Amino acid sequence: MRKRTPEVKDRNQCRCRTIERSMVEEHDMDAKHFDHEHQGCRENFVKSLAATIYHRLPREIRNYIYSYCVQSDYDDEVIVRRRTDSRGAIAMLVRESLGPYSYRWMEDPITCLIKVPVLGDDVAREMLESYYRTRKFKIAHRDLPLLETFLRTDTFHMGISPRLYIRRLEIEIGVEDCHVQRLELARSSDEGVGLQAIQALDANVTVCTDVAIALCHGGQPLCRGVRRLGATIFDDAVSATLLRAIASLRTKKPRARIVYRKTWKD
Repeated sequence: MRKRTPEVKDRNQCRCRTIERSMVEEHDMDAKHFDHEHQGCRENFVKSLAATIYHRLPREIRNYIYSYCVQSDYDDEVIVRRRTDSRGAIAMLVRESLGPYSYRWMEDPITCLIKVPVLGDDVAREMLESYYRTRKFKIAHRDLPLLETFLRTDTFHMGISPRLYIRRLEIEIGVEDCHVQRLELARSSDEGVGLQAIQALDANVTVCTDVAIALCHGGQPLCRGVRRLGATIFDDAVSATLLRAIASLRTKKPRARIVYRKTWKD
């Protein structure tokens, strides 16, 4: 029997590897084509289901469906933050559970669903309205300059302003600079940021919005001082200017109130 030379063996092995590589590439192309077709089928199914819900169910039933779809797995809070990347000015963060006693922040995944190309114009608008109505939006003291932008910006590009639909909003005001008396000086301090936030609430939120104003001093809530000393604690912790602004807001927005909580931790 004639033996094959090393050159023949190398050529055969190279040919086998080429055939195997081409088979793998062909399989990958088929898999990608299948995934693309499958993705298209899913998108068409979602659009068809959304259209069926919109045309066959009354608005009351649709609202129940939307409320279920936009709820979070952890809680109903959405933390509004300023983005650090180039994808826009506003980030909406929610907690993702990592176990019984831990969590991490992540971009709210529901925001990827509430889009016209995914749900169609009518259902996307109604679901976005439900998202704003049912979730609780919170803004920390360091992000208060973003408050008015958030309330007025059509983040989802559907012609929907959050300020008209949000029903629960909480802001945190730090009162580190205690003895600021003049408004010109207050604008450059933490308390000045709080004053601007109160003015933004006065100009933008509706009377139906439940507004919670969390006053924090030194990272701690003022409630312990209030229990111990009564209203006089405000003489040392909050200036009269800020108190008057909050009182004025509460006369115009009946559902605005002061709460006492610790500074939110990341």
